[in-house]
Amino acid sequence: MARRKRRGVSLGTYVLTVLCMLTLFAGVIMYTRISGDIDLISISPKMLSEPTEMIRHSLMDAQTHPPTESARTENATADGSQVRTLSIAAAGQITVGNDMRRSARVDGGYDFASLFEPVSHAIMDADLSVATLRTLVTDESSRYDTYFAPMELVGGMKANGFKLFNLATDRILDGGVQGIEKTRAILQSAQVATAGAYLSAEERNALPIKEIGGVWVGVLSYTESVSSNGRRTVNEETMQQSVRMLNLEWAKADIAMLREKGAEVIIVLAHWGSQSDANATKATRETADALIAAGADIILGTNPTQVHDIERRTVQNADGSTSDVFVAYSLGNFLVDDTRESARITGMILRLSLAYDRQARSLSIQDAWYMPTWIMRWQDRGGQNRYRVIPAGLSSPPADMTGTIHGNMNKSFQNLVAKLNASAARPAAE
Repeated sequence: MARRKRRGVSLGTYVLTVLCMLTLFAGVIMYTRISGDIDLISISPKMLSEPTEMIRHSLMDAQTHPPTESARTENATADGSQVRTLSIAAAGQITVGNDMRRSARVDGGYDFASLFEPVSHAIMDADLSVATLRTLVTDESSRYDTYFAPMELVGGMKANGFKLFNLATDRILDGGVQGIEKTRAILQSAQVATAGAYLSAEERNALPIKEIGGVWVGVLSYTESVSSNGRRTVNEETMQQSVRMLNLEWAKADIAMLREKGAEVIIVLAHWGSQSDANATKATRETADALIAAGADIILGTNPTQVHDIERRTVQNADGSTSDVFVAYSLGNFLVDDTRESARITGMILRLSLAYDRQARSLSIQDAWYMPTWIMRWQDRGGQNRYRVIPAGLSSPPADMTGTIHGNMNKSFQNLVAKLNASAARPAAE
């Protein structure tokens, strides 16, 4: 497997030079880039002098290119182990309708942080935590609707541990290229990572990788469809450069490119199937099989509004070694306000603990568990609906929940546990 070599002066020289430049350019914020499709914050080159820009690119290069084999050997643990670990938390999709916006309204803005706080303990400590925004975000209140959420949504999610926002859904082009630009700018200002929406063909094709939790990770994000509204906003060429469509031949080439760059773990975020699918379809399962055969390690699905099955497999690598793979066909709804159907307000947070053995070039799943979630709704004294995402397996009803609703929630928890593959992951009540 080809490895890129790091070139340039020593790290100490970088540090000394950066300190000098910081003295001249106080307040300059250095940034990094994150893996796969992931797009982290950036600063404009216009803010910096040419020497500082050169240093920035050199540092970024060191962070996004994997180390050589010799460097990896030098960085082995004290006992000589080449095993590195990575923890992942993944939740489903989010939309923010009118009722939920009213619920989150506070003086001068919106408070979304409290909506996620009851489940933040399942997210906070993960090396990589991801949720799918089936909405754009904007600071223009005149545009708020089901697929344009207030910008405060991002800060509320970040405050509860989310680090990566997947944008590749059927709604990504509802606001045209301008909607992507606005959403990306807000996310970058919040210093969170994004996947699945691009501002140029060059950016879409970049496929950088990032070391997360000690493992070199590549993330690919695809959508199987774009809404009719979205298709009307752009031509075919612009659509292709703005989002990755789920085409297996393209996906295979993307996965091969990430492996060529040194990705040790490849995560695929797939917005596929139909919203009404109660279970993974034959077509979706065949797509997952093809992605795994091409080299995908973790597949996290969204779009269906219900949670679908999960699978844990062992596959044989080309060199005869084996690796574990994991598929979540649909993580379901994480936060919506357009339904009270139990199956559609019961979601899940998936937790995976991975270990990658660099010597054997093999991935193993050390632990896998999930926490079913429930979108709680109640009325305050003024008659306004309020929302929270809570663990679905709570033994006692939280404040403002009736005994009847608590019983419905527990039944939904039990139904979901019965539906999911017990050999793939264990359930956690709260």
